[in-house]
Amino acid sequence: MPVTRFDMARWMCSGRPELAASVVRVEEFEGVGSRVVYALPRREDGRCVYLTEDGRCAIYEVKPLVCELFPYAYSSKHDKLGLHPWAAKHCEAVLRGMVELDRDKAAELLAKARLVFAELKIVEEVEEDYERMRMWALEEVSRGAQRRPRASC
Repeated sequence: MPVTRFDMARWMCSGRPELAASVVRVEEFEGVGSRVVYALPRREDGRCVYLTEDGRCAIYEVKPLVCELFPYAYSSKHDKLGLHPWAAKHCEAVLRGMVELDRDKAAELLAKARLVFAELKIVEEVEEDYERMRMWALEEVSRGAQRRPRASC
């Protein structure tokens, strides 16, 4: 799952530096305008390492913005959210008709989608920021930083 600088900063501030430290650089990523993104690592089978065996998100409370959008996907061409094609066929909540959004929630998700899209388009331009944040996270983890929110955030 692609992550943004906002995600990484939020993890650091919420006392979860191990999440920011786990982020990996992915080259030749298609569909967002940048050939490089930073993302949560995947298992050999392609699943996110933070998905449990029963398919639940182990970091649900602090999941990346792109995961907050699911089961929706953003169309920059039409500037709107629609059901993600995979979700339309496989997501249990979608199949049960449990994904209706009220106007406020739809507006909130659209704003997040725009932010994610804008960020993922410029990753190559701000790659140093990602690397600095990842190094900071690795230092925090190596120091044995506790899982607690940082007062300075």
